[in-house]
Amino acid sequence: MVRMRITKGKRNSRRAHHGVTIPAYTMEGGTPRLRHRASRITGMYRGRQVLDVSKREERRKKRKNQGEATETDEKKTVEQVQSPPE
Repeated sequence: MVRMRITKGKRNSRRAHHGVTIPAYTMEGGTPRLRHRASRITGMYRGRQVLDVSKREERRKKRKNQGEATETDEKKTVEQVQSPPE
């Protein structure tokens, strides 16, 4: 016969002190990388190239250029609205 059921809260409170003390990242190539995940800087995982970093950089540059273009377009439209046509 079961004496007393231990509640989930009591069990979890006890387990709260059982945390892992090893670091959650590894140093690979001089940069920190989360374990079991590919490096976002180099695109490498377990000695293999798994992410194409060059395409990612091209997309990032393209988005940045698009953002600059829209800001200049907005400035032009604001200037046109503020000055009345002659």
